[in-house]
Amino acid sequence: MVWQRKLSMLLWTRTARKLKAFQRNIQLSGEDGWRKAKIGAFHGNCGWGHRVQAWYVTLEDDIPKEYGAYADHWVAGKDEKKARSEAKIKFGGGKQFQIIQDPDVLDTWFSSGIFPLSALGWPDDTADFRAFYPTSVLETGHDIPRMVMLGMQLSGDVPFRKVYLHPMVRDASGRKMSKSLGNVIDPFEVIDGVTLENLHKRMEEGNLDPKELVDAKKGQAKDFRNGIAQCGAAALRFALVSYTAQSDKINLNIKRVVGYRKCCKWILSSLNKAISKTVTALESYEFSDAATAVYSWWKYQLCDIFMEAVKPYFAEDDEKFKYK
Repeated sequence: MVWQRKLSMLLWTRTARKLKAFQRNIQLSGEDGWRKAKIGAFHGNCGWGHRVQAWYVTLEDDIPKEYGAYADHWVAGKDEKKARSEAKIKFGGGKQFQIIQDPDVLDTWFSSGIFPLSALGWPDDTADFRAFYPTSVLETGHDIPRMVMLGMQLSGDVPFRKVYLHPMVRDASGRKMSKSLGNVIDPFEVIDGVTLENLHKRMEEGNLDPKELVDAKKGQAKDFRNGIAQCGAAALRFALVSYTAQSDKINLNIKRVVGYRKCCKWILSSLNKAISKTVTALESYEFSDAATAVYSWWKYQLCDIFMEAVKPYFAEDDEKFKYK
């Protein structure tokens, strides 16, 4: 859209010298980076959020009187008192009228977009706001233009100086995670493990249409026919970090996380043994034994075994390393 291109160019012009974005293998800089940014919808049928501060005015002589019947019967106001005042100005003080606030809320990106401001006390001129705004680094996805747009408009400055962009997590096939597809992965279910039956149960507790529920269950049965094995937090963290070396998208393969689980359990177990030996040696003033315990774990277990064992997980482009 024309307005989106103009807004993106304006954002670039006003922030070029104030904001730096970092992401491995991806560069978001220059006018082209902002032009490709998607602003998104301003409001939607969300369950929660900042209520749209627009009010529909129904005049006593309106026919029909249904809500929203007249496109020119809207006024804006921060509260009902202000909206009534605006309605009197617009339609004349002598007319009787009723007002109803728009039931929609602003899209969730608006609420998240003003977080750097509201967390520091804005719109009040607080000590925290003066001391910490703009913030230093934001770690986020590719929706930063929204925060930048609001920060520049409402405060006159960017909300942060640097941005680290993380990849967007998708399923193993590269599809966007969606409840209707049944491919949404809850991190806690990867950490603690979950059966296919409980995956179905979680889906049933949602608000999917019955037909979508049937299709979603089929998707779960295809992707997780044996459920998800307990992987632990360390394996999941290791997998997510390793994926950042590839692209701006994480096609999360649970089998890969399971593979890391085996390596992580072993290396953590060997590390605990090395720590125990080192502490015991230090308490006995056997400094040579303490140094040997540290050196042996580092060279013979971490470097010789663990680092070599995990290399295949970083080389999935090679056919011989791909999961079957």
